[in-house]
Amino acid sequence: MYGWIPAQLSPPAKQGTQHGRFLLALNRRSVYHRAMDATTRRSELLDLAQRLFLQDGYDSTPIARIIEEAGIAKGTFYHHFKSKAELVEALVERHVNGLLPAYDAALARTDLSPIAQLQRFFDISIVWKASNIELMVATIQALYQDDNILLRKRMNERNVEAFSPYLNEVVRRGAVAGVFRTPYVDRLGSFLLSMMTGLAEAQGNMVAGLLDHPDNIDAYAEFMEMVEHSINRMLGLEDRTINIGARAILEPLRAYLTARSTQ
Repeated sequence: MYGWIPAQLSPPAKQGTQHGRFLLALNRRSVYHRAMDATTRRSELLDLAQRLFLQDGYDSTPIARIIEEAGIAKGTFYHHFKSKAELVEALVERHVNGLLPAYDAALARTDLSPIAQLQRFFDISIVWKASNIELMVATIQALYQDDNILLRKRMNERNVEAFSPYLNEVVRRGAVAGVFRTPYVDRLGSFLLSMMTGLAEAQGNMVAGLLDHPDNIDAYAEFMEMVEHSINRMLGLEDRTINIGARAILEPLRAYLTARSTQ
């Protein structure tokens, strides 16, 4: 709040004078740039915290470390985040908000069948994972450190909370159209998302373990096939109608592990 005068308390510019218009414009630019600086600083702190959490673990990264790495005063950090828990909430919210536009776009595609709409939700992550195998494995390996249990828990909870309405709506549309056969029209989307979120813990540990035991990749593939089979069955669909990416991700992952073992 220091360094500028709130607009409602600033002296009125003299109408018709160039000097008055200049002062008013200068005041507005000052407020704008300070707002931009605050937004940029918050984003930079989130980027830094995310890197440190993935690198060293949430529990092993104290706020003092983030402040030191950022080169800021303690008060600056607490201006943006009142606690480490609030910082985690902001990271999770940023993650969710980054995905919501793609989900909104998929839901708005009324030219697509409910099956195609549901597939779009899975494709959002499938395409990225298949194109960024090394980064996917590194991120999973870091996220599934024991130190990051709290971070994973909040991400999973928020994912279910944020994306359940989307899946519930698509399942409802599919049931009305007669393509999804389920007695649980209103809640099956939430259930599927909760199930996949719960299974993500086992999936993440399996992927992280592949770095040391690449021969287990067939067990990982079978696990993903079972998840996909369960989703299709609960929707009353034939196997492989909905594809969760087991085959699209498997071959690039296998190639990555093979290349890594020969280095």
